[in-house]
Amino acid sequence: MDIAQDWKTITFQLDKAAVFASGNPPTAADVVWSLKRVLQLDYRGAQQLRPYGFTIENMDNAFQALEAYSFQLKLQNDLPPILVLQAVINHYASVPLYRVLLESVAENGDMGNTYLKSRTACAGDEPTSALDVAVQAEILNLLQDMRAKQNLTFLLISHDLGVVTYMCDRVAVMRNGLFEEEVDCRDAFVPIRPYRQLLARSEGRSAPEAGLQNP
Repeated sequence: MDIAQDWKTITFQLDKAAVFASGNPPTAADVVWSLKRVLQLDYRGAQQLRPYGFTIENMDNAFQALEAYSFQLKLQNDLPPILVLQAVINHYASVPLYRVLLESVAENGDMGNTYLKSRTACAGDEPTSALDVAVQAEILNLLQDMRAKQNLTFLLISHDLGVVTYMCDRVAVMRNGLFEEEVDCRDAFVPIRPYRQLLARSEGRSAPEAGLQNP
């Protein structure tokens, strides 16, 4: 990332190691298209862009692909670049989408929104942390019901193996920021490696204890 001396432009070099599910890396064109899409469809993410001066009228100037993996953001007001970065770039509104795919499945100018609605992935970071057993069970059952009705995919982040085995098909165990192993959730409590054994031993409130049965 490079911030110009006049504080008017920010240039990003995209990481080619980051890839879509297709295996293709996001390009600057994907980033530009995705940001414009937020404004054009006028969904909730647009509310995060407009206060910082980004509109449909100036988006062609504000979002530019310099090269295949070089994206430039031109600021539209006198706010400090770091503030814009924290508020906009760190917001889900700036997440790049796979333009080629979504353009191919677009319906009536929706830029792939109908397609995404039926193929949505949700990430939950400790969704039941600090909840009592009854409320935990209620939240987990609600998530299960949403997944069934809306065909959702969940990525669940939790230290509670009981919750993980109730909600998920597979569990990837991380230690110090690195993946240590991946197992079927039916084997999550089989202590193979020392770290997972510690997780199992530290298990306090779990889904079975909340009166839930693993589907």
